[in-house]
Amino acid sequence: MWRCYGQSSQPGDRELVHGVFETSALANSQVNLSVWLRYVDDTYVILQETEVDTFTEHINTQNSHIKFASEPEVDQQVAFLDTKVSRHAGSSLDICIYRKLIHTDQYLTFDSLHPKAHKLSIVRTLFHRAEIAVTDPEEKVKEVQHNYQVSFITLCMAITIGLFI
Repeated sequence: MWRCYGQSSQPGDRELVHGVFETSALANSQVNLSVWLRYVDDTYVILQETEVDTFTEHINTQNSHIKFASEPEVDQQVAFLDTKVSRHAGSSLDICIYRKLIHTDQYLTFDSLHPKAHKLSIVRTLFHRAEIAVTDPEEKVKEVQHNYQVSFITLCMAITIGLFI
C-alpha cells in the first residue's frame, strides 16, 4: 500500500494535481501495476514484491512536493482507509472494517440525551458502510453491533433496508 504525503491545498486543486501527477507517473513507470486505487491522498497499489523499491524510487522522483511511503502487507493483510484487505490463496480478497487498537467502538451511548434520530443515523451509517464495504456476512453483522440494544439495531436495519431498496 502507498500513502501520499503532500502539502495541504484546496480539495479541487489537490485532485487536479494528483490526477495529472498520477497520469504522468504511471505512464512513465517501468513497473507493471496490477491495481492502482486512489482516494484523495491514500493510494492502494498491488505490484510484485520485488518491484516495490523500484516503484517507490520512481514515484518519489516525479514531483519534489509529493512523496510516497509504502505500508507493506503484514500476515497477508493491509489497512486502506477504514478497511482491512486480506489476501487469501487463489488471489481472492476479503474486506472488513479496520479499527486501530485505540478505537473504543463508542459512538453515542443508547441512554444518552442525544435525539433518537442521531442514534438512528449512526447505526444506519454503520449498517450502510458494512453493506457496501464488507465482504464477509459475519463481519457485516458485527459491524452494526456497537453498544446499542438489539431492538434498536433491528429497527435501524429495517429502516435502512427500506431507504436503500
